[in-house]
Amino acid sequence: MLEDVEWEVRLRQSPAPAPGDSAEVRLMRAAGQEPGEKAAQRKGKGGKKAEEQAPVDNGGTTERYTWTQTLREVVVEVLLPEGTSAKMLDVKIGPRTLDARIKGAEVALVDGEWDDEIYADECTWHLEDGYLVLTVTKKGDMVWWKRVLKGDAAIDIKQIQPETSNMDDLAPDLRQTVEKMMHDQRQKAQGLPTSQEREQKERLKKFMEMHPEMDFSRVTGQMGGGAPVPFG
Repeated sequence: MLEDVEWEVRLRQSPAPAPGDSAEVRLMRAAGQEPGEKAAQRKGKGGKKAEEQAPVDNGGTTERYTWTQTLREVVVEVLLPEGTSAKMLDVKIGPRTLDARIKGAEVALVDGEWDDEIYADECTWHLEDGYLVLTVTKKGDMVWWKRVLKGDAAIDIKQIQPETSNMDDLAPDLRQTVEKMMHDQRQKAQGLPTSQEREQKERLKKFMEMHPEMDFSRVTGQMGGGAPVPFG
């Protein structure tokens, strides 16, 4: 409780913010730090700017946070004022929005609307090496995000280096789709009918059996623009 009061006093006594100051800059100055003083100490961070539009660890860096991603989740790291503890934070991760701030502070550390859909009840947060670390679970598999929050700088997802995925890690329906695609590619390479062509053949065969009175002698058996498929 005492820590919360001290923080509120320090925020009120801190110099008036400059027009370009972000929320993080205000909070750092209230803690007696200058922007950029600690950021360079973080391993593997700070080397790239969001303006470059080039992904770093498949993510990027903004004025307020650094982020990385896999196909399943996004990890957001927010630099905290020195001395910040978990009990001093108010972190709200909703299905549409994010709001993380020091309790009682008017200005958030980071806030905004998610750029894509998430599973809010599966998201977590913790403190690590002076950073607030948010682990955000994506709602859609096999999707690369351009940005974390709407309005922030986007990365060029064409430059993303895809991770090595294991078939067992995929959702059942997605795994079935991928396996079918791989099977069809092998069939085409060998000049054999694909799954769709086989299904079409089976449907036509059943139709022929149900209508023996019809003449099917002129049916070519060519399916979906592919190679002719024998009906025998």
